[in-house]
Amino acid sequence: MSRVRRRGPSLVAALAVLVGSASGQQWYNHPELDWQTFETEHFLIHFHQGTERSAREAATVAEKVYGPITRMYNFEPAAKTHLIIKDVDDDSNGLAYFYDNKIEIWARPLDYDLRGSHRWMQGVITHEFVHIIQLATSMKFSHRVPGLYLQWIDYEDEKREDVLYGYPNVLVSYAYPGVNIPPWFAEGVAEFMYPGANYDYWDSHRDMLLRDRVLGHNLLSLAGMSSFGKRGIGNESAYNQGFAFVTYLAERFGPQVLEKVAREMSTPWAVSMNRALRRATGVSGKQLYRDWSAELEESYFQRMQAVLDNPVTGEVLVKEGTANLHPVWRPGRRSFAYLSNREADYFSQTNLYLYDLATGESEKLADGVRSAPCWSVDGERIYYAARGEPDKTGARWLDLYVYDLEEESEERLTHGRRVTSPILVGADSLMAYLTVYDGTSNIRLLDLATGADSALTNFSDGIYLFSLTWDQSANLLICDANTNHGRELLAVALSDGEARPYLPRWPVLAADAREPDQSAGGLVLGSDASGIFNLYLLGADGREGYITNTTGGAFMPSMSADGEVLYSLYADGGYKIAHLPEPQLLDEQAVGYAPDYWRRWPTSPLETGDGALVARDYVETMSRPFILPRLMVDYGTVKPGFYFYANEVINRLFMFGGASINRLRDTDYFLIFEFSRLKPTLYAEIYTVQRHVSQGFDYYAYRGTNNLRFNLLEGVVGGRLPLGLHRFWLEASHSRYRETVYPEVEGLSYPSFSFDYFIGSSLTARWRYSARPPEYGGNMFPTKGYELGLELRAEKNDLVGGFGINEDYGTLEPKFVANNTVKLLLNFRRNFALHRRNKIGATYQVNLGWLSNQKVDDFFYFFGGGLPGLRGSTYYDSTAQGPNLMIQTLSLRVPVLLERHIPLAQLIVQNASLGGILQLGDAFSGSWLENRYRWSAGLELRLSGYSFYVFPFALSYEIHTMLEGDQGNYRHYFSLLFDFQ
Repeated sequence: MSRVRRRGPSLVAALAVLVGSASGQQWYNHPELDWQTFETEHFLIHFHQGTERSAREAATVAEKVYGPITRMYNFEPAAKTHLIIKDVDDDSNGLAYFYDNKIEIWARPLDYDLRGSHRWMQGVITHEFVHIIQLATSMKFSHRVPGLYLQWIDYEDEKREDVLYGYPNVLVSYAYPGVNIPPWFAEGVAEFMYPGANYDYWDSHRDMLLRDRVLGHNLLSLAGMSSFGKRGIGNESAYNQGFAFVTYLAERFGPQVLEKVAREMSTPWAVSMNRALRRATGVSGKQLYRDWSAELEESYFQRMQAVLDNPVTGEVLVKEGTANLHPVWRPGRRSFAYLSNREADYFSQTNLYLYDLATGESEKLADGVRSAPCWSVDGERIYYAARGEPDKTGARWLDLYVYDLEEESEERLTHGRRVTSPILVGADSLMAYLTVYDGTSNIRLLDLATGADSALTNFSDGIYLFSLTWDQSANLLICDANTNHGRELLAVALSDGEARPYLPRWPVLAADAREPDQSAGGLVLGSDASGIFNLYLLGADGREGYITNTTGGAFMPSMSADGEVLYSLYADGGYKIAHLPEPQLLDEQAVGYAPDYWRRWPTSPLETGDGALVARDYVETMSRPFILPRLMVDYGTVKPGFYFYANEVINRLFMFGGASINRLRDTDYFLIFEFSRLKPTLYAEIYTVQRHVSQGFDYYAYRGTNNLRFNLLEGVVGGRLPLGLHRFWLEASHSRYRETVYPEVEGLSYPSFSFDYFIGSSLTARWRYSARPPEYGGNMFPTKGYELGLELRAEKNDLVGGFGINEDYGTLEPKFVANNTVKLLLNFRRNFALHRRNKIGATYQVNLGWLSNQKVDDFFYFFGGGLPGLRGSTYYDSTAQGPNLMIQTLSLRVPVLLERHIPLAQLIVQNASLGGILQLGDAFSGSWLENRYRWSAGLELRLSGYSFYVFPFALSYEIHTMLEGDQGNYRHYFSLLFDFQ
């Protein structure tokens, strides 16, 4: 008898690894949302309750920009573009799915300290629609073909007699994308928009980031601009430099050059942007970059000479990290609170710290703080907005928290209030804060004693407010607001909520005026009237003028009662906390570019919503299937095939499948459905595998051959549900494995016969908890967090144990033996930082497995070798199998390349690491305590970066050996995938 080991679950895993993801993995489905649609000439705008104002504005903007953008690229979509407006958490983003002809927009306006302030919906709709059109212009194949796959699976030589191949030791999945445009060009043209758009433009923030890099001789290289995956402000710099470089190209060669470059990159085998630029402009991309960077150097150093000769920044107190923001003096103390990402890799990962001026030391108070803090009157409590755990719908709202320094404890004060910029008004009992719904900000008042919450303002026009300060003498709140471009100061009366311009005749306020702070010493704020953000003082003593002169920018001031100023200084690629103990007024002629530089900023009309649109109920719409042809080499044969997928527009249904066949007529098919209209995501999966082999045999004096066909079929139905950071699955599966024998003796064929050799059903419950914060290279050289996983599976397994005679028909029939069992799997992984900044880390992992029926057939055993186990041993090592499993792994990884950008053909190599791996474990029968566990050791090389500018690649090579018994026999493993598993 022959049989093929169960391949259903392993096929599922292999497909997920090779494709990058076996499903959309949408965890929160938001069944509570009621969706409607506006239809215009060129767009379908889908929105849910609470986002109608944003949807109407989106419709107006989209129709206005449609013509200029499509004419610029000589391309129009074949169907109406879907715009999806949502407001399901406190995030701001826009995504263009250019193959789906679909855009998703978060209604909450962007509040990002690396960007200027512009009307959100105007800018983001235009930006994302440029992506839709420009990237469609750049497509190499049809809209239905996003790319091609080349794949290779190889196997260990060692195997059991009842399997066809050893376990995989080579996994390669490499994509040739249908669009390969570098980020600097894709994002640059989207920021450039089209001549005259000006919904977003080269403002003082954009200029600051580029100026700082040029003055510091730290421009991203052309390769550095051509990929994302960076720490700190690196990704934003790729956007920013791309915007500047694209503008340079448009000014030098005319805006039409952008379409020419896109068309050049649309030819099927165009992979080099350098070559496309040469063909479009007559000058190579490398030379264009050199010309541009030389022009920048000359321009910035010339314009900045006066500032470079007369800088005024004060003393830098805090400089570790790239985001040190919102310093706030502690009342009556020589200390202050501030936000910082000093222990994190990304700009937005800020925590709350307390800095002591006497010691120069910082103490972390709270994690995940996202807006300016404020102090209680006595300086013993500090209030702030932070993002809480996901609520029952998956939303992570910003809420109000308080930290008590004496008790060293944090308390959450609100739930789902969407709080930013809290400020105490008067005594400690009344708090004002900002909130935003449907893209519009308002001020609310919260009585901390009673919990009563009321609206102070009732804006409904898309205005966005950024910060609050209280003017005690006038009993009003001062805030900075964006209605179209930049920020203006508003005064809001506490008595009736009436808002009016604050100091409307002050010329500096005609520019972008922001983050005012009022104290007994007067009012201090940031202004870019000179073209560079600096601090401007209106002193209580009548003094008025600039108090900083920076090459970067000065923001977020806090002034003590005696006039000392703290602020956030942008310099050398990040924000630092600086201190001006005795601010002095400066000659405005020496500050920035010029006193009236603000007059040079362009503007655009304010677009408002179309009130005439009539909404209808949303109708579910599936995309047409997308096809990804693939060529696979599997067990030495060539298997052409394809993947396909289709999405419902708002992701209520997802379908993913694939098929392949080789010359032996071996086939692989799979199909996955996900249904996302209920709170749990429901899914159904089916996998079928067919294999053909031949086995020779001797029959008396005759030589014969059994031609065998194996058909493996497995179906899975289940659901998954998130609860906070916990993930739960419940699924049922059924498997049926069948063998067909086609005998031949001396070339003569005999009747075939078929039989099922395995029939199994299972019910599985899985749980996973991940406490791993995002970090740079988190899957390559992790240094933070831990993960726990538990799986409990009840299996009903019927395995053929022999054959008998069917009493009714007199034919052979299989006799099944029950091998029912409960399987328990437990895994734990903990990452450690040995040097966090340089990403030197260690990982400890333990995997445990146990079968309740210790006497099951070895067909159902755990196997303790190969990639999932002791890698110095082969997977099917007969001495490492059993109903129990314990594998402990300790890995140490040291980067040898970190955040580099090394071009290598179509690759950009960013990171490389060397690692050592030590393992102890076994799969075994008998006692856990008495088993003699085995040691394995190995070395690992990892490379990561981007292929064809946008596709991540993760290359790994490992060599392992056993430290006893099988030592000296080396096992090799190689993978080229999209990430490290």
